[in-house]
Formats: sequence, structure tokens, C-alpha cells
Amino acid sequence: MTSEQIPNRVLLFDGVCNLCNGAVQFIIKRDPDGLISFTSLQSETGQSLLKKSGLPTDRFDSFVFIEDRQVYTKSTAAIKVFRHLRG
Repeated sequence: MTSEQIPNRVLLFDGVCNLCNGAVQFIIKRDPDGLISFTSLQSETGQSLLKKSGLPTDRFDSFVFIEDRQVYTKSTAAIKVFRHLRG
């Protein structure tokens, strides 16, 4: 994956977590312009982004938000995501 292929804003989430999937659906409904892209932490893309960010690739207990090549985790990631949402 090249840097040109990485969306400007991407949220990595635990793809097997029902709460995480619910949060993703919540975000999608409030992001009508599609500003945020999504990938699961377990996916090939997610694993690649975690490696590039120096984050563990075997722990899936947090959201990770990458915006303008800056990496945010946990509550900071949530705050960064929510500032892009409507409603």
C-alpha cells in the first residue's frame, strides 16, 4: 500500500466486536459526505496501517483513527472522529 492509497481519514475498528460495528454504523449515518473511511483492525489493510504506525497488530481493544498521517487511539480517536459528524 502506498501513501497515495491511504485515505485522508480512516478509522480502524475491531471487526468482530458488536459494539464497534454499532459505532461504525452510527458514524456512517452521521457522515453523509463520506469523509471517513473504515477498515477492520484484522484486515490486511488494517494490519498494514497498524504496522506503519508502529502499533501492535495483535491487540484489538481500541479504535485507531488516522487523519492527515497522524495516528490517534482510544478516546482521542473518538473525539477526532466525532468532530467530522453531523447531528
